[in-house]
Amino acid sequence: RAQKTCRMLSLSLLAPLSLWYDPVSRFGLPVDTAPQAATASPLICFIPGLDGTTASPFVQWPPLVNAGYRIRVYDARAEPVAATIDAEVGCILDFLREADAPQTLLMGESYGGVVAASAALREPSLVSSLVLVNPASAFSEMPSLQADARTLSKVPQALFPAASFALLGRKTFDAGFVATAVRDVLVERKLEKLRESEPALAAYYDAALAHLVDEISSQPPKCWFDARFANLRAGCGLLEEGWEALQPPLLIVAGTADALLRSDVEAARLAARLGPQRCSVHLVEGAGHAGTLDARCDLRAVIGRWEAERAARRGGAVAAS
Repeated sequence: RAQKTCRMLSLSLLAPLSLWYDPVSRFGLPVDTAPQAATASPLICFIPGLDGTTASPFVQWPPLVNAGYRIRVYDARAEPVAATIDAEVGCILDFLREADAPQTLLMGESYGGVVAASAALREPSLVSSLVLVNPASAFSEMPSLQADARTLSKVPQALFPAASFALLGRKTFDAGFVATAVRDVLVERKLEKLRESEPALAAYYDAALAHLVDEISSQPPKCWFDARFANLRAGCGLLEEGWEALQPPLLIVAGTADALLRSDVEAARLAARLGPQRCSVHLVEGAGHAGTLDARCDLRAVIGRWEAERAARRGGAVAAS
């Protein structure tokens, strides 16, 4: 049974639609459903990180949905077995074909950034723009992190949750993340006040938080993580050979206090490699690996400015010609 649970899926075994969900309907986000139903609305597809936690950017979805975006989240944990990176990329591309959106912003966080960039490289016509949040694309350049992954591969299942937190999990949080959570809950009582002023939105936050806690407390088996680390190594190798061929415009959102991946350094490396016309960077000051998409980042505003800058450059190029 354990071997069955941990086998790798081939591309043909993944059902693309069953692995995606709409956070609006799942968590009861109180918005006008018209933009969500309109196929002409731009689509944001989110690919989560190594542990498959899908609810971490839940504070970002209400402003983006109210701005007219449809949101779809890739849930790798919906399959009881690990997928190869080719299978994950293929599943994402199959979904994008079926969605047939006029504009698709593909967004990946950490490990998901490697998968998202790989998908954009394979079929750039399906991806209008690419947003990478603390991308794990520097894994191949981080011997200490690779050593941690090798150590975890030797840890028995019974000790894996504690070992993974000791080696990796503790590096994902920053002081501001914890302080902000304590202040919001105990001092300013933001959610409690929201229940009084906007009960429907508060209910969305309650449902999303409950889902996030459930995801964190019910981790997949160790062999699932072993497969994801193997995918990460393979994906980083492919990306290092292919960054210059990347066609969709790229925005990197990076926390400046990411102790796990040093994402601000990786953002600078990729920006230098691709150039300012193809790659933009937004830094979230003081944010660690797990806190970059919390309330300290207004992702709707960041994406809006990025799109406006790109439109201005296109306008300037047309005027110059």
